[in-house]
Amino acid sequence: MLAAARKVAVVDVGAVLLSILIILIAAKIAAEIAERIGIPAVVAEIVAGVIVGPSVLGFVGPNETLAVLAEIGVILLLLQVGLEIDLRDLGKVGRASFGVAVIGIVVPMATGFAVAEAFSFGTNTALFLGATLAATSVGITARVFSDLRALTTIESRTVLGAAVIDDVMGLVILTVVVRVVSEGSISIGSLLGIIGIAVGFLVAATALGFWLAPPAFEWIQRRARTAGTLVALALAFTLGLVELATAAQLGPIVGAFVAGVVLSRSKVKERVERELAPVGHLFIPVFFLQIGVAIDVSSFTSLRALEIGGALFVVAVLGKLVASIGMGRAPGDKLLVGLGMIPRGEVGLIFATIGIEQGVFGPDLYAAVLMVVLATTLLSPPLLRIRLGQLQARRIPDATGEVEPREGWLHLHAGVIELTARPPDARALAVSLDAARHLGEDTRPGSDLLNWLGNLGDTQLVWDESSTRHFITVLKRGSLRAWRFLETTGMLQRALPELADSINSRQADPFVLDPAHVLTFALVGQLQAAIANDGEVAVEHDHIVHPEWLVLAALIIDVVGIEAEPEGVARSLVNRLDLGTAAEEEIMLLVGSSDLLRSAASHLDGQSETRVLQIASYLETAERARALYILEVADGVVRESDRERLDSLFDLVLAVITQPQ
Repeated sequence: MLAAARKVAVVDVGAVLLSILIILIAAKIAAEIAERIGIPAVVAEIVAGVIVGPSVLGFVGPNETLAVLAEIGVILLLLQVGLEIDLRDLGKVGRASFGVAVIGIVVPMATGFAVAEAFSFGTNTALFLGATLAATSVGITARVFSDLRALTTIESRTVLGAAVIDDVMGLVILTVVVRVVSEGSISIGSLLGIIGIAVGFLVAATALGFWLAPPAFEWIQRRARTAGTLVALALAFTLGLVELATAAQLGPIVGAFVAGVVLSRSKVKERVERELAPVGHLFIPVFFLQIGVAIDVSSFTSLRALEIGGALFVVAVLGKLVASIGMGRAPGDKLLVGLGMIPRGEVGLIFATIGIEQGVFGPDLYAAVLMVVLATTLLSPPLLRIRLGQLQARRIPDATGEVEPREGWLHLHAGVIELTARPPDARALAVSLDAARHLGEDTRPGSDLLNWLGNLGDTQLVWDESSTRHFITVLKRGSLRAWRFLETTGMLQRALPELADSINSRQADPFVLDPAHVLTFALVGQLQAAIANDGEVAVEHDHIVHPEWLVLAALIIDVVGIEAEPEGVARSLVNRLDLGTAAEEEIMLLVGSSDLLRSAASHLDGQSETRVLQIASYLETAERARALYILEVADGVVRESDRERLDSLFDLVLAVITQPQ
């Protein structure tokens, strides 16, 4: 009997592992296809679930193990949503975002309830359906705005601000609806009590978390000696809040969301995000594929499901378009804001899944809701692109702008970098780089500056002397916020695609766990440290005529860590900055010979007359010798004995160049 039990257990484990294998492969194939054809990955993952599920191939069927993995996935998803939200932004989004969020919840809820009543569904079903339509997922919208370099426009910030409010209110509504459905009919007093518990949990858990979690996790980060300690405890913290939310008879996702919001205020936020990303890549797709696996494709052919889906689609779209009325007289294109609020995405899927788990949705209604979620998710990106293109085509480039004030185009007040006057569009690159060099932990860009940069469209960026000077300053002293500003406004991709591609490659690398490394350049930082702290390096640096060329060479070597052709990157960057032939020649020599002196110094004959003369003849000038020496000292830790040989070789080479006799 024991042998038989062991045999059964082995068979069960094997079947589960096979299911996970199929799910993970299907998820990654779907994501790759989605990226290549330009559709949201969530749609492709659901379709992949349908294909490998009982409806088509039958490779995987619903089972408890996959359900648990999907639950972990949705918890990680809501944790990520919470990490992206800073509640301090609620005071900055203004009346426009608040109005859009409120109308965008009330109208779809009311119209969804009305559609359910028209199709003779019960009150509980109608209530849950209305709540499902109220949810907005703006991850897709944010991606489209980002791709079109319009993430800083007033419309984009209005939609993203409304999303912060939408997420918080949506979770409260979900909690209330689930309790109402589970308890049947409910009195006004009980309803107010449920709302009070939900709001009370959100407020109390968030306030207590803000007080305790950030210092605790910062202490853990300082004291931990193993690489996975911080992320493991962050996940444990999330699961703890999930349990507390469940004990308070709230949805588990409420606890995960609160954990994310709390951790978003901690200095370890970016590291937690970065280290949790590979875990999310594994579990979050399982949630969406599980939805596809559970779908009965035959329900999509049901006439009733199609009728319900069509009616819900109409009210879902119109309800969010009407939400733009909430902007009032605030600036911005109302149609663009309304289009940005349309996609339901992953949030609608979570609501729909909970609805079928609660027994509120039948097969026809569940299929209809999925149709609406998928249709709105697919519809929004092309409509947003079309509308943004229309607005940018109508915009007349401002070639003159206002007169530059005596104090310059920018001023700093109360930690905000803001425009003093509206510059000509041709000054966009110089002004954005000037703003970036002032940004830090205590300073942020102002609304007028962001609006101006966001509305530039495809205005040609012009490199000039001031732009190059500001860029070198950003390279030397720029903060993470400076690079994020340049990336978000699209200036980095448009002005320096070589750097943007390098940053994108780093962000896509799951083994880069240090978030600061993604938006900084290590060798540039080491170069500045060597100049500041090494006396010999500082002396030689003072003799260099073009120190900016040295910094650019260090930057290119950093980028070469990802690019395949250093000379090609060097030539492209130098030409883009319009530095001239001399700069191109010097920088390409430094990049191509970045280990020349150190390599020669490590050989026994490194300081022989022949070797020294060869190196001196190759370098030709003292400027090159000094720049190469500084670059090699900065690039990595050099042992004391190696440094002595390197210094000695450099002195000999410099002597031959400066005193050829």
